[in-house]
Amino acid sequence: MRKVTPQQRKRIGRRIRRLREQRGWSQTAVAGMLGVQQRTISNYECGNRLPAVPLMHRLAEILNVPITDLTSPEPWEDEPPLEGDEATEAEEPTVETAEAKRRRALTTSPWNWLSIATAVRSQRLWRRWTTAKLAERVGVDVAVVEAMESGDPVPLDLLRRVADELGLGLASLLATARKDREPAVVEGGVPVRSVPVLGRVVAGVPMEAQPDKIGMAWVPSALRADFALEVRGDSMIGAHIFPGDWVIVRKVDAWQDVEDGRMVVAATNGGETTLKYLIREPDPAGDRWWLRAANPAYPDRPLDPEQDRVLGVVVQIQSTRPPESPAVAASRAAIAPLPAQDLDPLEGLTPEQRAAVLALIAQLRSANRDHEKKQPGSDEVD
Repeated sequence: MRKVTPQQRKRIGRRIRRLREQRGWSQTAVAGMLGVQQRTISNYECGNRLPAVPLMHRLAEILNVPITDLTSPEPWEDEPPLEGDEATEAEEPTVETAEAKRRRALTTSPWNWLSIATAVRSQRLWRRWTTAKLAERVGVDVAVVEAMESGDPVPLDLLRRVADELGLGLASLLATARKDREPAVVEGGVPVRSVPVLGRVVAGVPMEAQPDKIGMAWVPSALRADFALEVRGDSMIGAHIFPGDWVIVRKVDAWQDVEDGRMVVAATNGGETTLKYLIREPDPAGDRWWLRAANPAYPDRPLDPEQDRVLGVVVQIQSTRPPESPAVAASRAAIAPLPAQDLDPLEGLTPEQRAAVLALIAQLRSANRDHEKKQPGSDEVD
């Protein structure tokens, strides 16, 4: 291939970008199909680099256009070069953020890609596959699957391969994901609405601007809920909440308004989003608050009112795990008994008796901590 001028590289890059955006594809999706990194596609589209000849042919196949559509000048490009400000305006690509491009693709696409992402992800979790396993079976990079499950549009031939691997029909999947589809009306059915499913929650950021949306969850319309959170880790297995489950959350303005013992989503000072019980420990000097797991392997964590925030209370739990047969569940329970948190040692006591026992336990814990601080060699500082 003869030497290409910077002006020609920019023209080719603009055509690649235009064809990609016409199909509603992200740079990540095209990079996965081409076998390169996302920043390589970005360099192509900005005119910083030109694809090698084999990659140029492969890119034309992916975009389903003749290679001449990428390399040959358009009729208007045979005109004399523009001069002055016009030339600068014509040659400089429009600056557009990746998120803006994604939103525009979602707006112009006839499909609800968040709905597709939710269906694909739920079926993958039902099969207990990782994103890496699905990507391997489909023959793409894992980043492509992760982008698709985040709601990024993908080519229909790729979606077909994903649907086939998961046992989903492409036609039925797209039929339920059309934006203009009228919602099905079932006699006696409960009205539902959707809330965003987040992989994590960034404190102080409005829900519509949260960066880690991974799909949509359906909840009863009458349920006071604002978002859902994907569970990661095993700190709540004692409450039968496992990795991959979704907890439906109602936002709260202040953690002091949350009742003692409620399951909450909290944001710690380090930026971590955690799912725990909010526990109040009575103390004459002032009540203490703790975040408690439903797994004895995780110690209680004190709640710092200055740095930690309770973002919401859990109002519903949705599981994507298939139900086990009674025989399997019984054998699993025999091998690995459920944590002690599943049993209520105060069952049968009156509310007043329960409060008295909990207050006594709190006093004993406080006394033990004070005793440990006074021991020689203790790392605690008064």
